[in-house]
Amino acid sequence: MSEAIIKKPFSVVQWHGGEYPYYEEDAEENTYKVGDKVLVLHEAEPNPMGRLFVIFNERINESVVVSESYIDFVK
Repeated sequence: MSEAIIKKPFSVVQWHGGEYPYYEEDAEENTYKVGDKVLVLHEAEPNPMGRLFVIFNERINESVVVSESYIDFVK
């Protein structure tokens, strides 16, 4: 397992269908911010679009799959 730093901010929100009233609040709360240190758990299968990684952010207790363009590995 290695570590990386987020270099582009993004947010992941689960959709609950219909008119979900907390979308903006959840998006703000679950934002992966520039500078966040994350754990790189796994590299996904080879993909013609680029390398994909499963990352975990302890600050927000969330995992997500991102392309390598969103992270810089810590050496």
